[in-house]
Amino acid sequence: GQVMLALGGLFLLNLLLRVSYIRYDFVNGDEGVRALSAVQMLDGARLYVDVVTDKPPGASLFYAAVFAMFGRSMKAVHLAATVWNFGTSLIVFLTASMFYTKRVGLCAALLFVYFSTNYFTQDMMAANTELLMVLPYTASIYLFMVASEMNRGRAGVSSALLLAAAGMLTGVAFLFKQIGVLNLLFFASYEVLIVWKMRRDQIDVGAAWVMGSFRRVVGHLALLGSGFALVLAIFA
Repeated sequence: GQVMLALGGLFLLNLLLRVSYIRYDFVNGDEGVRALSAVQMLDGARLYVDVVTDKPPGASLFYAAVFAMFGRSMKAVHLAATVWNFGTSLIVFLTASMFYTKRVGLCAALLFVYFSTNYFTQDMMAANTELLMVLPYTASIYLFMVASEMNRGRAGVSSALLLAAAGMLTGVAFLFKQIGVLNLLFFASYEVLIVWKMRRDQIDVGAAWVMGSFRRVVGHLALLGSGFALVLAIFA
């Protein structure tokens, strides 16, 4: 009950820090470009064929989805971005709580809510590619870490599905901003680090152990890569 109350307070803080900017249709120039792309798409234009943009499709699709559901209003986009930003704070809370305590998780979420609205304020208040990318980016890491904790015991279907989902969310993050692909580098580095730590703790390491570790790492990375590739294939 106290945790839910605290999260409710964080949502209100997140809203209060952003609500004063809703009166502006466009907080920065990038929003105008994304909004124009979305309107053209809703009118039947094809992205990258009839609509000229140098960005991945994620942000334009986000704007188009909001416009389709709530009308062509930037106020709706900013409200949706506010909820989206709070969603990221929830992922921060869950990730920190998994490794530490719920109190630490709440503190981490509070810091995210505050600093995500109080640094380079004009751009931070915009529904830009960075704000939109961070939610699937952090959610991908959270699912990967949950799957890794499962794999410390006996790996099963659940952990495999979580790894594939982590790869898919990395693909979604990539659709918002290209640097989202860096999650895959983190995943690969983490898998290698785990094997290295296990190797260090082993007294007698034979060829069977090495091959088993190699197959496990390749299997995990294959699931992550498959999820990532699936998202790109769907939007290709």
